Amino acid sequence: MALEALNAVVDEKGGDYVYEGGRMSRTYVAYDEPSCIVGNALHRLGVPIPTLVEVDRSAIGGEVVSSRKVLDVLESSGFILDNDAVMLLATAQVLQDAEIPWGDAVREAREEPVEWRVIH
Repeated sequence: MALEALNAVVDEKGGDYVYEGGRMSRTYVAYDEPSCIVGNALHRLGVPIPTLVEVDRSAIGGEVVSSRKVLDVLESSGFILDNDAVMLLATAQVLQDAEIPWGDAVREAREEPVEWRVIH
């Protein structure tokens, strides 16, 4: 399901879409709409905007939101991701943050997801 959601996001934005802005300025939600690749995918999977806003707020003092913080917020809202979904989404996020076009980010995430120890 996570891959289907990511593919739908790429279909909507285009495979060449690059999420702009510095890594520290990236958010899951902007102007009450999903913003980053994972924010868009999670919203397609049923995560409501207020929960994604809570994920953004979990970064204190501008620190980067870790995957563990994201999972904690999602789990407290009753939204559970399995390990494969976490790896896929986290890899897509890391690649997006490196300014890789979304189509390439999803393809690479599908082929070689990062290890959990790298992302939390």
